[in-house]
Amino acid sequence: LPAFWRPWDWRAPLAVIAAILLCYLPYAGAGRGVLGFAGGYASEEGLLSGAGIWLVALAQFIVGERSWLVPLYLTLAAGVMGWLALRISFRAEQTPQSKVDDIALLLTAGIFFFSPNYAWYVLALVPFLALGAGAPIWALTLAAFFLYRPAILPENEFAWKTIATLPFLVALAAMLLARRQTPAARIKA
Repeated sequence: LPAFWRPWDWRAPLAVIAAILLCYLPYAGAGRGVLGFAGGYASEEGLLSGAGIWLVALAQFIVGERSWLVPLYLTLAAGVMGWLALRISFRAEQTPQSKVDDIALLLTAGIFFFSPNYAWYVLALVPFLALGAGAPIWALTLAAFFLYRPAILPENEFAWKTIATLPFLVALAAMLLARRQTPAARIKA
């Protein structure tokens, strides 16, 4: 939504709300169950305990389990996502390519911050590969294979998530370093 929303123009947010309501309308008779298993899913996938979020699992590996880690992480991740959304929404330059890049950036950040446990979540990034995505998205999509926990890896969830995430972090660091060293060069995210 931030890639299409122009500040103070409420047509895009209203269109999104209308589309969501229209899509859920056929299921209105289901009552509260229309939202499905959202609460149970968050618990089942370790999102509430932090075990299902790679960065929280990394912090817990380093400092041990702390009750404040998950709320702190969720606050920081939501803050970064909000900052990216506002930055994109108030951007002066609006080209078709910049909109595609903005959507890819938000989608990539969301997938990274909320660490899906399954490779098929990363499939949402694949169309952006054909639209000029940079090395970090290539790394994230190609390394998603390791989320299937190949037989050669130990059954340690933290280990296989780390192996799947490290190529993305290396590509992201290289891209940011290249941007810093040559500000005129625009390397796509």
